[in-house]
Amino acid sequence: MKCRTAKEFLRPMAIEHYITNRNSRLFIFMSLYSDEEPYPIEDLIQVQKSRVALLMADFERLPTAFLETELLFAKKMLTQIEKRAAELTNTNK
Repeated sequence: MKCRTAKEFLRPMAIEHYITNRNSRLFIFMSLYSDEEPYPIEDLIQVQKSRVALLMADFERLPTAFLETELLFAKKMLTQIEKRAAELTNTNK
């Protein structure tokens, strides 16, 4: 995945974009490589899965209410992103 660090920082914006903009099929941002760097929903799913895994590891090591809330929210966002990806796939057929 190209621009992984940038995509990790832009993750919240990309999630909002894909969930709220039903007419848009691709999130685009400015990167060091291109003024129109694509952020496909498949990459967003990968980044969000990494976020969930990181939060889960932190929570297992030191369970706190804050980490539990963050983990639940991250899982919820992952579910919504995967649902949106399925919608985009179904409209392509």
